Amino acid sequence: MDNIIGGITVRFSAAKQITDTFSFLWNYQKILEEILKCKAAKLAEEYSKDISSVDLVQEMIHIRMVHNANLGRKQLGALELLNALGEHKLESIFPNLSISLRMFLTAPTTVASAERSFSKLKVINNYLRSTMGQDRLNNLARLNIECDIAKHIDFDTVIRSFAKKKARKATLF
Repeated sequence: MDNIIGGITVRFSAAKQITDTFSFLWNYQKILEEILKCKAAKLAEEYSKDISSVDLVQEMIHIRMVHNANLGRKQLGALELLNALGEHKLESIFPNLSISLRMFLTAPTTVASAERSFSKLKVINNYLRSTMGQDRLNNLARLNIECDIAKHIDFDTVIRSFAKKKARKATLF
């Protein structure tokens, strides 16, 4: 039970940290401007390859000013805000905000499937370690990850197709 509680606690604290990092993107109306600038700069610094720091700070200030006129008085959630930006054709005006919202919304809510994949990769690698190259390991891991697709493959068809392509027929004169 302690392991389960510890695992759940770690996952919830990680999810809370991500939400705390990104929550200013849709709660910008309730936050003081200085705090908004600080949080925007911190997020842009953390994701500097995807987001421009100066631009995100400016976009957050501008979205506060134009929210009521363009998006209504209601405070929007992350998905609602991203959809509203798209509907009103404001994504080109707020590109860094759109990217940030998409990053938050596409972040996995759980890492269980990734952990299972790596766990299976560890088993595959240990069992076949001495005879396996990197390509084979990657292909076996891919088969495990995409097991739903792999279950529906007709292996007889695959074997026949492979045999036709790799047939070694000598032409006799």
